[in-house]
Amino acid sequence: MKLLLMSHGNMEIETLKSAEMILGPISGASAIGLQPNQGPEDLQAAAEKLLRIIQIKNQLLLLSIC
Repeated sequence: MKLLLMSHGNMEIETLKSAEMILGPISGASAIGLQPNQGPEDLQAAAEKLLRIIQIKNQLLLLSIC
């Protein structure tokens, strides 16, 4: 299974870094964040790019975007 974390700003990027500090490298985990100079279409494009790279059936997406 692969894991993609998405959020406003760097929240999920830093969450992944924190988890890896405790657990070590997490295989298949990625994180992206929507930056102030970006629009929703930029985040969608980044997510679609990662999902094309992952190319597996079992994907878990955790979103903290409302």
